[in-house]
Amino acid sequence: MKVMNEDDNFDQDDLTRHIAENAELCSNHFNEEYNGKLDFSLESISVIEEILDQVSNRKANIDNEERSWLINIIGAYIFEVGRLNFGGKYYWYEPTNEPILVTGQPAFEVAIVVLQKVVGRIDNGKEDSITFFFQGYVDSVLNAEPGASITYF
Repeated sequence: MKVMNEDDNFDQDDLTRHIAENAELCSNHFNEEYNGKLDFSLESISVIEEILDQVSNRKANIDNEERSWLINIIGAYIFEVGRLNFGGKYYWYEPTNEPILVTGQPAFEVAIVVLQKVVGRIDNGKEDSITFFFQGYVDSVLNAEPGASITYF
């Protein structure tokens, strides 16, 4: 399993492939426990919220390697739900040294940065709801005006 970090130099195709592989790993890892509900549908984000609730509840018992692995595969899954449902391209977002998904180009840009949000959800619990966060992205994509530029962190 590869973990994304700021020292990796990905081209766009490699970044897309890497995120897709980690998303598939997330789906495969959790799907038996969640009855196949990690199907990359918009509704599956609620399952991710349940998974993150469990991870948050046991965060004191998770070592740094497992934590990094969970952040990367869960974040990749969230990214891929966005990309597979709305399209878009991945870029490396230098300010936070992580991937960003930009949807709607060239008509508009609605972008989402996920990994730090997953960290916040694990550390802070339900107050950093992934479902609420992702729904903001979805609503913005569905209602974007030409020329709009919105980024969700």
